[in-house]
Parts: sequence; C-alpha cells; structure tokens
Amino acid sequence: MVAAASEPGAIFGDLSALLNGPHTATVRAVTLSSFHVVTDPRALLEQNPAVCLHLCELLARRLDALNTYLVDVKNQFAGNDHLGMVDDVLDTLMHRQPRKRIAPRESTVRAAEIAN
Repeated sequence: MVAAASEPGAIFGDLSALLNGPHTATVRAVTLSSFHVVTDPRALLEQNPAVCLHLCELLARRLDALNTYLVDVKNQFAGNDHLGMVDDVLDTLMHRQPRKRIAPRESTVRAAEIAN
C-alpha cells in the first residue's frame, strides 16, 4: 500500500482527469465502500465551483506536504553532495512551467485503459 484514504470526499484519478492522461494508480477497498464515478470530470469541475475548489485544496495540500518533505530531507542531509539533487527537485517543483503531457507508448498502457 502506498497511500490510504478513509475520509468521505476522497478523490481518485484527479491527475489523470486534469492532465487528460491514463490512470497511474489502482484503488482497492479493504472495507465496504461507495464510489461515485464521474464520466466527464472536466465538465463536472467547470459546472461545480465547490467541487473544483475541493480538488484545488486537495492538490494544494499534497503539494505542500511534498515540499515540506523535500525541505526536511534537504535539511537532514545538508552538506552531503549525493543529495544535492533535492535542490534541483525543489527548484523544478517551484518554477516549472506547465508543458503538454506526452502520451505513453501503446506497449506501456494496460489493456483495461485502452478499452476506455
């Protein structure tokens, strides 16, 4: 398990919906769960500001957690050249200009994703 979500309102597939790319994660429920599948997530976000704001806040929390983690790693290993790449990662995260997502080669896309 990489991540666990147990609170109501959790969102899955948000990055693939926003970036118009394939899903990169698998969700497995370990208890009885209910899900709402959105067939056109971009339209949902455009028509529902509250849902859009909820997703923005979720993504902001994730980015803040990642930045906090990377700064902590950088501070823990200050002076060690092998982790100098943390500076590059932080700089990239903070200053990267959006670019178009490159579609994966067909051989890297799972059969279930192709059918969708």
